Amino acid sequence: MIAGLPHEDYDTFRKTFNDVFALRPEELQLGFLKMLRGTGLRQDADKFGYIYMDRAPYEMLGNDLMPFADIVRIKRVEDVLEKYWNAHRMNRTIEYLVHVAYPSPFDFFQRFGDYWEARGWQRIGHQLEDLFVRLWSFLEADKHPALDLDVTLALLKIDYYLQHKYKPRKLWWEDRLGKEDWTARFKRAAAELDVDERELAKKASIDRVPFDYARWEREGIVDRTRESTLVFVHGGEEASARMVVLDGQERIEAV
Repeated sequence: MIAGLPHEDYDTFRKTFNDVFALRPEELQLGFLKMLRGTGLRQDADKFGYIYMDRAPYEMLGNDLMPFADIVRIKRVEDVLEKYWNAHRMNRTIEYLVHVAYPSPFDFFQRFGDYWEARGWQRIGHQLEDLFVRLWSFLEADKHPALDLDVTLALLKIDYYLQHKYKPRKLWWEDRLGKEDWTARFKRAAAELDVDERELAKKASIDRVPFDYARWEREGIVDRTRESTLVFVHGGEEASARMVVLDGQERIEAV
């Protein structure tokens, strides 16, 4: 997508973004109009009130319908879109946020991008854990009325575990299983999966979500009448992690 085309303002760009995102592209790149020498658009620049760089890359800085302030805001969308959608580090979480929790994909990326910029995060590097922590920081602060933080944290945990080929040594969230709870769930998982406990301990992570995750996957419904135990079997260098759901009815579902 190219921002800054003639006859397009911020609102029409938002609509176009949402229309394109509805196709769920593998990658969505945002660019900004370049007023290249010799092009008809550059010759007609005054007609649309274009302001642009007088040196390469000749990028537009604003026009009659899209002022510089709107261009800056869209650049914030571009920054977080690249890190959080195009990189596919947390597909479950982002799908929930753009489809359920926020009015539209553009609204989510814009609000998050504004928050990201306000904290100066665009000027520093980011490890995998940082990306999860910063998204969670935004969501806790934003408190969007349609956002269910229990669902969001569960999906963030799942996406985080699945990014690791090896069992992660460090967990960034505070909601962790106590020792007795972990031991009970671990023993059940080993029995259900029919594997040796010592072997499972080497390569598996175990956590919980406070609702029926299998039903969430099937129907998109948060059923808090029972919770699910999630077992992540990390494949090592040869394979990504595999998730197994142990629900309240002792059923196992591979996801």
